[in-house]
Amino acid sequence: MTQKEPRPDAAHLEQDALEQMMATNSPAGLGCTDCGGSLWHVNSGGIKRYQCHVGHAFLPESLIKSQGEEVERQLWTALRLLREQAVVAHWLAAEARSQKRPAQEIEQIVAQAEQALHQAETLHQMLLSSSVSPVLETRSESPISDLPMNQ
Repeated sequence: MTQKEPRPDAAHLEQDALEQMMATNSPAGLGCTDCGGSLWHVNSGGIKRYQCHVGHAFLPESLIKSQGEEVERQLWTALRLLREQAVVAHWLAAEARSQKRPAQEIEQIVAQAEQALHQAETLHQMLLSSSVSPVLETRSESPISDLPMNQ
C-alpha cells in the first residue's frame, strides 16, 4: 500500500500563492480600495492589472473608478464629521453660557463651530460642483442632507 502525501491546507496554499505573487511581480506602491492592503503590479497573459495579497484584483480603469468612489465616500464622511463637530461645539457653547463661563472661552468654542461650518460648506460646494467621481454625477441627493446645520 502506498502512503499518500499530506494534503496542504488552505492556509499553506494561500501563503504559497502570496509568495509566488511577491516573487514574480513588483509592488505598485498603492493601496487596495477594498481592504487597504498593498497592491502589486501583475501581468498575466499580457493583461496588466493590480492585485492585493487577499485576491482583490483591478484593471487600471477599474482601479481608477474604485479610487474615485472611495475618495467621494471619504469626502462625504468628512463633510458629515465637520457638521457634527459644529453641532457639538454649539452644544458646548450653550453649556458654557449656562455655567457662566468666561466670555473668551465661549468665543473660542463658537469660533470652532464657525470654522467647522465654514470648512463643511467649502467641502460641500466642492462636492456639488466638481466631478470627484462618476458616482457624483448620478447622485440625486446628499447622504447627509438631514444633518442639522446650525443649532
